[in-house]
Amino acid sequence: MEASFLGNIIIRLIIAIVIFIAGLAAGWMIRDVSDKPAEIAAPPEPITQKAELPLDIHTLYAEGNLGQVVMLSGGDGELILALVGDSTSNRARALMQSHMETYGEFFDGLIRLALLEKVNGNFEKAVTLIERAYLLAVTQDQERILNIRLRELSASYQKSLVAVENYERLDEFYERITFAMPEQAHFYLKLGMLRISLGNYEAALAPLSQIENHTQFGEKARELIAQTDVDETLESLEVLPLQAKGNQFVVEAVIDEGSRVNLLVDTGAAMTVLDESVLEVLGYNLNGQRRELFSTANGVVAAPVISIQRLALGEAAMGPLSVGALTLSMPGDIDGLLGMNFLRHYDFRIDQDRRELHLNSER
Repeated sequence: MEASFLGNIIIRLIIAIVIFIAGLAAGWMIRDVSDKPAEIAAPPEPITQKAELPLDIHTLYAEGNLGQVVMLSGGDGELILALVGDSTSNRARALMQSHMETYGEFFDGLIRLALLEKVNGNFEKAVTLIERAYLLAVTQDQERILNIRLRELSASYQKSLVAVENYERLDEFYERITFAMPEQAHFYLKLGMLRISLGNYEAALAPLSQIENHTQFGEKARELIAQTDVDETLESLEVLPLQAKGNQFVVEAVIDEGSRVNLLVDTGAAMTVLDESVLEVLGYNLNGQRRELFSTANGVVAAPVISIQRLALGEAAMGPLSVGALTLSMPGDIDGLLGMNFLRHYDFRIDQDRRELHLNSER
């Protein structure tokens, strides 16, 4: 029994020693781990993709990438004007043209482009641009700018035409302005003076008679009319009675096969105009016709343009003739406007005292 008791003690001693050794070994392992510095996770690889830089519109313009410049402008006309600055280069002109072809015309852009065309000697293009700017002018400041640019253009164009003695083209230029911009009264005076200087006294009466009551140019126009010495006893091709409507006159005309209409004589209208109701009664279809811009008391409007068979004032007749179809809503029994696309084919004058329209030899 003693032997058995002694054996149990030995076994327990052995187990204690084993546990001690195991604990000691574990302690050393834990120390080694805790003393070892922790590994720091490596940062992720940097992204090497290049970020998109904003495109420099000035650089694109300098490099001639006009299409991209127009696209990036987003229709901002002021940005394009600032980009062009005072440049008169072909690049500046091309950019202005491209921008307005893409986003539409605007007053300042047309004026600027007209200046570029004038500087480059393209006077006819400049005139066309001024005419289009005229339709967009809505403020007094815009009208003032238009007048200044038109006078500058007129002076330059006149100088170039006189230098080569092309007085016929100068006559056409002045007449064109009176048709497109009738408020520019001094061009009636210029046209009359030019014709008098060339000895064409009778033709000078047409523009001068339009401004003989003008507050600023009327006195000079009357002086020139008195100097022409046109023999008014000469028989005109046609003398038509006029009805006074305020400061304007109405003449009776015949459309096609005999429809009588009353037309307001309007030398400021480039095209003859008829009320659309009159044309519909005559059987004209206004749908699907080409449209053009017309300046009216209510602003610029787009209206159909049709071709009538014939327009006659007494024995003076022509056809076919393009006319605008508008809702005129004019007082009295006025059916339309007699415009210059008829009158320009004749040397005409208005005798205000006798209230007569004289149509002379066809041009």
